[in-house]
Amino acid sequence: MPSARKALILIVVSWALSLLVLIAGGTTPTAIAAAVALYGLGMVGLWRLWRGESANKHWQQLAYQDELTGLLNRRGLLAQLKHLPTPYCLLLFDIDDFKRINDTLGHLVGDRCLQQVSEALQQQSRQGDLCARWGGDEFVVVLAQADDSAAPRFFKRLQTQLAASEPAIHLSMGAANWRQGRKTAELIALADVALWGDKADKP
Repeated sequence: MPSARKALILIVVSWALSLLVLIAGGTTPTAIAAAVALYGLGMVGLWRLWRGESANKHWQQLAYQDELTGLLNRRGLLAQLKHLPTPYCLLLFDIDDFKRINDTLGHLVGDRCLQQVSEALQQQSRQGDLCARWGGDEFVVVLAQADDSAAPRFFKRLQTQLAASEPAIHLSMGAANWRQGRKTAELIALADVALWGDKADKP
């Protein structure tokens, strides 16, 4: 039997018995002492239930959240996409010359660049949009109730903000629209092709 179910049964049974003891025994010291003991047992069950729920939320957060940036991770994004209203536009970004940043300025600066990108993504996105770290220096933003006509405007705002950071951060982007029957893996593949096309166009 799951621990949460056991805790709930303990609460209900303990508090029900506590009430019955008071009804049957009245206000005698023995009845009151027994009722208090049973009530306390129910409180133990309540504490166990709360602790179990808190632990579940903690582990779920670890499973769906990227530790460095605080964004959704790949698993979290895929889970959220199942519940996102359509249509939407999926944008895939990566940081230009990220390896050079790590090699010349160090991994601490590289990590800070990743965090700056994540902060900018959240600041430029709207309520209802999804932001995730896809892996490495790749990020995904899903613009809810939008198509790829919204992508250039979003990218311009994002790039303007990041160009003013220290060091200046430049991104490449690919976009793909949701279509009926189009799976997430296909969306990502289309956005990835567009991303590499964007990189190829740069000097």
